[in-house]
Amino acid sequence: MFQGDIVVLEIGEKVPADLYLLKVESLQIDESVLTGESVPVSKETGVLPQGTSLAEQKNMAFMGTTVTNGYGQGVVVATGMETEFGKIARLTQEVKQEESPLKKRLNVLGRRIGEISLVIALLVVILGIVPETSFIRDVIGRYQSGSGCNPRRTSRQVVTYDPGFRSEKYGEEKLSFAESVLLLKV
Repeated sequence: MFQGDIVVLEIGEKVPADLYLLKVESLQIDESVLTGESVPVSKETGVLPQGTSLAEQKNMAFMGTTVTNGYGQGVVVATGMETEFGKIARLTQEVKQEESPLKKRLNVLGRRIGEISLVIALLVVILGIVPETSFIRDVIGRYQSGSGCNPRRTSRQVVTYDPGFRSEKYGEEKLSFAESVLLLKV
């Protein structure tokens, strides 16, 4: 179907393109899918002023609407994406998905937690050089416990630290703090 083709409309048919009506006999069209009107619209021939709203264009039949009564003939003025339905389809394709405010804030929170974790990891490395103290043990233990708070950037395993951990590999001797941390990381 091309612009300029003549189309005959009868009861029960879908309008195949946007048509300028040339001849009507008690023609009524259900335009609810396009305009939201709940009752069929009576159509007529004639020229309307430019800028007439879509719902008031009585001399046009639009693609996708259904003939509910009467008979009509019209000339094709638009097909495909150039029809009113096509314009609506184009608008829906152009809608950009924006992140919700909650998602934006959660991304910022996740980034900050990651930054804090990196700072703590750096402190653990620096303080790991210093001889073992209860302060260092507390910092590392709290870091290991808190590292599970951000599942996007850390593994999903629970890490526990037991300063009294003994290994069969080393017999009954107590492991140093640094050795037990290495075993936990493996």
